[in-house]
Amino acid sequence: FWLKCCSSVQEVVCVPGLGKGATCHGALFVDLGVREEQQLVHPEKHEYAGLSSEAGNLCGLNSYKFSGLASSNVLDISGKNSGAKESIMMTTSHKKASRHARPGSILLSTGVKKSSKKGLAQISKALEGGFYRRDLMEVARAKYVKVKTSFKKKKLVFKSRRASK
Repeated sequence: FWLKCCSSVQEVVCVPGLGKGATCHGALFVDLGVREEQQLVHPEKHEYAGLSSEAGNLCGLNSYKFSGLASSNVLDISGKNSGAKESIMMTTSHKKASRHARPGSILLSTGVKKSSKKGLAQISKALEGGFYRRDLMEVARAKYVKVKTSFKKKKLVFKSRRASK
């Protein structure tokens, strides 16, 4: 390491692993231990490529498959709150290639029905019927269900004080 012992400090601690008679300052000793831990512990490779919060990213993963910036065909299903009203939006990219040169008009947002039967049918019609990102069909359905369940509120149960016990 770059610093193993120091003799010009007030607080001196004996370090057993540094050799015979080697001493270090207490704070440096802690820092030295942390550095050893960082070098000795090798974290396993994660299976995901990282997280991303870009618009049009279906899973929030930094991957070409789900990216809204890297691919020309964008797909995202998200929830939108406007006051008390909650809605589910499906974001796709514009079909005209000329719109991809304009940053403000690349993405199109379409409302999706909240009824499970109608909403899933609407998503499948847009993806399978329009031959648009059929590989993300199952992921889009799962995200639709998750967004829909996120809108549910916990019902408050009021107990009557007058009811018999």
